[in-house]
Amino acid sequence: MLPARLRCPLIVGVLVALVGCTARDGATSRGNEADASAPQPASPEQPIDFHYEVGGNGESNLALKRVSTIRLGARIDETPTDVRSLIVQGRRIFVLDGKMRRLRGYDIAGKLVFNVGKWGKDDGEMDTPVALKMQGDTLMLLDLSHVDHVKLYSLDGEYLTARVFPLPEGATSFEVSRERMVFATLSGRQKYSLSYAMMGTDNHGHVLWLGCQADPQYAASDKAHEMASKYAFRTVASSADRLYCIQPLSPLVQIYDTLGNFVGAFRRAPTFYKPPTHVAETQNVKEMLQYESQWTLHAGIFAFPGGILSVYQTYDLQRGAMNYLLFRCDSLTTATPNARCATAKSPGQPVGLVGTDTLLVVGRDDKTQIATLSRYLIRVGR
Repeated sequence: MLPARLRCPLIVGVLVALVGCTARDGATSRGNEADASAPQPASPEQPIDFHYEVGGNGESNLALKRVSTIRLGARIDETPTDVRSLIVQGRRIFVLDGKMRRLRGYDIAGKLVFNVGKWGKDDGEMDTPVALKMQGDTLMLLDLSHVDHVKLYSLDGEYLTARVFPLPEGATSFEVSRERMVFATLSGRQKYSLSYAMMGTDNHGHVLWLGCQADPQYAASDKAHEMASKYAFRTVASSADRLYCIQPLSPLVQIYDTLGNFVGAFRRAPTFYKPPTHVAETQNVKEMLQYESQWTLHAGIFAFPGGILSVYQTYDLQRGAMNYLLFRCDSLTTATPNARCATAKSPGQPVGLVGTDTLLVVGRDDKTQIATLSRYLIRVGR
């Protein structure tokens, strides 16, 4: 069973690894943005400014042009039902199917090559799989609720081993390198008077640093028994020598170097952004969906040198499905005069960014209900 804070319909959308700031209600606040080009370390006892600016210097339309589509599997039993992570590497496609607790491998044409995994607590089994990464010739699977948090598989789907990390309530996202692991933790880690949502470790699980200050809204919402406290699905992404951390309750993007030093923050929100509302905590599904339709959750981020593509989502009551909204900026500081930002509604679930201009999107065939993977060229309009 999922932890109490995860028992909500938004779990599927939020835990997509794309790949979980006291925002003032409905208002544009001061955009005193840290310049991401120069290190600006923040001491643990000095909180950063969580204010942000809505709109900024205007936005263009983000044009999307589909260039290819394949089916993932030939039959319904071969296709993923809940894509939490997707990796395209060479002529292979690797998919983490969260609901079915499966790791699936496909060839570049979408033919199923392997299909492994099941629910359980033993070796090779999964409880709440949330993210998938690749390190060399090894697939690394993050399991939020399993005591063996990171499971290792070969590129042929063979279970190899598992690693345990100091994650009392688990992690919702992670990044890997040869010598380091960086987790976006669910509960946060306390240091001095502040709580942090990102943790850097070595490959043996020793904690090296804490970063990404937790949004104060979580604590305030929890104290007031409001719904917002249940959306602690932080996300961490990396590009070059930078780490980017986001939290669903705010458009703020915190930027760190790989040693855990605070570099700056991107404080610009898209014009479609709506902050979370103050709603009493509930377990009623209808009331949850109503709540999720009232604000735009910062669900994911793809980073590239000098820019970001953020994924927001909001529940569409009429369609009975999630809307995915894109916000791309080619600069990390609003002080840049020629910075270009653009927005668009995604045609499906964004799962990856190739380079700076190719978006990977998962959809579903209306007739067969087989999952599809499409590539879209993205371009910022003038």
